[in-house]
Parts: sequence; C-alpha cells; structure tokens
Amino acid sequence: MANRDVFNSVIRPTEAWSLDGAIVTIGNGTNLLVSQVNINYQRATTQLKPINQNKNIKIVGEGSGTISLSVIVGPGDKLKDFMTQYSDPCKISENTMRITAAVNDECHDRAGSTVFVAGDVLSEALGVSAAAAGPGGIALINGTITFTIASLILE
Repeated sequence: MANRDVFNSVIRPTEAWSLDGAIVTIGNGTNLLVSQVNINYQRATTQLKPINQNKNIKIVGEGSGTISLSVIVGPGDKLKDFMTQYSDPCKISENTMRITAAVNDECHDRAGSTVFVAGDVLSEALGVSAAAAGPGGIALINGTITFTIASLILE
C-alpha cells in the first residue's frame, strides 16, 4: 500500500519538462503578438473498388488547408504591414509562415523543436473584437486572421 494514494491509485513517477512555448515566425519578419495558432491541412482521397477487379484503388489529391491566428492588435503599424503583405494575391509565392513549437528542456539538459512551414499563404478573413481582460478592466483588441495555404512542410 506504500505506492497508492488516497484514491487507491498507483503512484507513478512524474517527469517534468520546462517549455518555452510556441513561437510563430512570419516570413517577412513581422513580429505580431500571437495568442493562438490553429493549422488545418488536408487532402482529398477517394477509394474505388472496381467490380471487375479484386483490389481497391485509392486516388489522392493535392494538399491544401488553412491557418488561423489570434493576434493582439497592439500599437504601431505591425498589423497593417502584415495584412498589406499577406492580403496581396500577387505576393502569394513570397508568403511563408514558420510555426515552431520550441522546447528548452532544462530539466533534462536537452532542447528540441517541431517546425511547420506553410507556403503560398494568403489571408482570406479578418475578424476583430474588443474585450475587458482581468482586474482593472484593461481592454484588449483581438484579431483573428484566417489564411489559405497551399503547402505544409514538417522540418
């Protein structure tokens, strides 16, 4: 009974990690205050089962997807500059977005990261909201930007 807690559950060893958090790097160097990132990347697949053959055929299409960023609209022209670049369809081939989940694991003397690189990024929607946050009623203006992407690479 020495390895059981008050709920009669087995007490297992705990491993801790020290995480720096997610870092979003925009292709043109714009430094936005990003509070949330969502990536959705998919490809169409169709399965055929010919009635004259004893096999299945899978037809696979190209990938495409979306990225949604929640940003804090702060002082300065950062959002304006960013939207100018990423809203221009003529610049789509220049627009990339790197999304890095960085780990600086000081608990185990190791570091690592997972990097997603989205290509041909083009903004397609922008939503803005304002809300009071926390004690003191500080108002934050938040924006949600949705992008289409034509490729997603895992580095």
